[in-house]
Amino acid sequence: MNRFIKYALSIIGVLVLLILAVFYLFRGELLEWAMSPAKEFAVADAVQAPDYRLASSWAALPGNQAGLETGIEEQGLMLSSAMADAFYVHPTGYYSPSSWNSPMNTPSFSSEQTQAMLLAQASAFSECCDVWAPEYRQAGMAVFFERNYEDGVQALDLAYEDVSAAFQVFLAERDQSRPFFIVSHSQGSVHALRLLKDFVDGKALHAQLVAAYTVGYAIPKDYAETVYSDIQNCRAEFDQGCLLHWDSAMPTANLTGSYPLWYPSGWGTTGRSERLCINPINWSTTEPASAELNLGALVVSASLDESAAMANQATGVAPTVEALQVGQYGAECRAGILRVSGVDEASPFRGLVSAEGDLHFADYQLFWGNLRANALERLLVH
Repeated sequence: MNRFIKYALSIIGVLVLLILAVFYLFRGELLEWAMSPAKEFAVADAVQAPDYRLASSWAALPGNQAGLETGIEEQGLMLSSAMADAFYVHPTGYYSPSSWNSPMNTPSFSSEQTQAMLLAQASAFSECCDVWAPEYRQAGMAVFFERNYEDGVQALDLAYEDVSAAFQVFLAERDQSRPFFIVSHSQGSVHALRLLKDFVDGKALHAQLVAAYTVGYAIPKDYAETVYSDIQNCRAEFDQGCLLHWDSAMPTANLTGSYPLWYPSGWGTTGRSERLCINPINWSTTEPASAELNLGALVVSASLDESAAMANQATGVAPTVEALQVGQYGAECRAGILRVSGVDEASPFRGLVSAEGDLHFADYQLFWGNLRANALERLLVH
């Protein structure tokens, strides 16, 4: 009997090890399956589009900039009041498999993430600009998995309808004599690239565009040349009316992902060719920048509760600024990736490093001080 029990336990042990091995080998596929909606995309399943004539459809508006207050003292050049506008399109904060697009319920995990991104990203433009940040029926994280491409691009189209509608209200209601920026990250950059083609490129409005900071989306180096007639890649610190992009990563990271990308001819993918990269510390496409030149990385604390994210449930945790780390992180564009130094085990950004070494979730924060200074300087040159 004892021999039988030992034999049974050994078999169970082997099975457990096999299950763990399978889970480890296919953990990515299992995660994608868990985060993907069970139903195919259907427009009828989406909630009603926001009305951007209402202040409640915006996360930030002129006169409502509270979510952008970092408490960090201004340094260097200062303005007595905003001289420009910044249209900010936030990244993905909706992770639930319940639907392809956010139901835009508040409070929720996704609405909390929008507030966190206002503080961590858009705040860099709050000195130079009045920030306009629409809430929108963002596509969920599942759209970026290759297995969901067909449903994903339809969900992205729906999200863009909202962003486009918001941008048209922005154009109609802003002071049309003022220059403006377009600022975006991740999914937001997919939509911002499309806005540039639909409303700015080849039009009189282009003369008012200071720059488009379309960050964190594996944008191919030749995208601007392929898509736009007038808009070019920024190549230096004060270039005007141009496109900026970088994907931050650890020095030895191997980033190979390919994601949906809009072209005038239809949806394609980012592919795996060299990405567009400019260094947000020294604004060079080739020269490295030492940590001493980094004017400050903004450390923001926000909820990272995975179960709340999957259920899109609010955590009640408000984002807060913990510190501004000056002179801690260097960077260099190499083969289309912004290689970042200084993110060691003690760094508050270490927890944001993906298994592949991606620093996607810190694309703005790591260089926040330089972004704030560059936006103002670029504006004054305009």
